[in-house]
Formats: sequence, C-alpha cells, structure tokens
Amino acid sequence: FCPYDSAPYRDKFTLFLTKEGFDESVNNQGFLPLGGKKVLVRLNGKVFEADLDGKNDLPADIEVFIWTVLTKYAYLVG
Repeated sequence: FCPYDSAPYRDKFTLFLTKEGFDESVNNQGFLPLGGKKVLVRLNGKVFEADLDGKNDLPADIEVFIWTVLTKYAYLVG
C-alpha cells in the first residue's frame, strides 16, 4: 500500500545538499544552498542562481519557502 498516487520525491520542491545530487536529479525542482543567501534553483525547467538578499526571479512563495528552510531549519543544510 502506498499513500501517494504519484512520485512525491518528484512532485515536491527538493532541498539538495550537494551539487552532484542537484545535477543528477534533472527532473526534480528544488534548490541547493551556495552559502550566505545565495542558492542554485531548478524551477519550471530552468536552472539559475538567486540571491535572497536582492532582486531575483523567484516566485514569492518559493522565496519564502527557501528563506524559511535556510533560517529556521538550518540544521537540515548542515
């Protein structure tokens, strides 16, 4: 029995811990912390670097999500 009717690891926005993992998971949307307030993001088929300290191309809800992970759940990043 599986409670999901999909592939949740592909449907959910992923926190990547390594560049290798980010590069290998080309179908997963998510982000890789680069240090400070910079992240590498894969969203809607595009990969780009975003600076959370300035203007960026992130949708507001995704930016808030990433910011929350980096500030309130920093232990996940290492």
